[in-house]
Amino acid sequence: MEKPQVNFWAIFYFSLWTIPMLILCIWSIRDGWFPAERILMKHPDPADTFYAFNKTLSVISGGFSFLATTPIWIMVFGGRQPWVWTTTLVFIAIGLVNNPIMGIPVLLFWVKENNKTYYGKVRYSRLGA
Repeated sequence: MEKPQVNFWAIFYFSLWTIPMLILCIWSIRDGWFPAERILMKHPDPADTFYAFNKTLSVISGGFSFLATTPIWIMVFGGRQPWVWTTTLVFIAIGLVNNPIMGIPVLLFWVKENNKTYYGKVRYSRLGA
């Protein structure tokens, strides 16, 4: 069976938060630990709160960037297992808080029958037939 198109959009949806957090992390590492000359002239004291803020921001945004890549790694390396479908559904639902405009269509397409079948989610009837 061919991989449903919603898988690409789900990875794109998760990347919308991963990439900006990674850029923020790199930027704050550069300003907090390896500042440019112009920043050193503006904030000469190494104990300045500017550096503490940037170092804290880099740790927090780096952690969020790492956590945001978790569903991508699960989808890429998890295979066609039912737990991958369920875990990704949970991450899509969590992401609805931040981006409902793209999250709702991804969620609606994620729960379609062809995607469930691709991941091995078998539908059982209540009658046992």
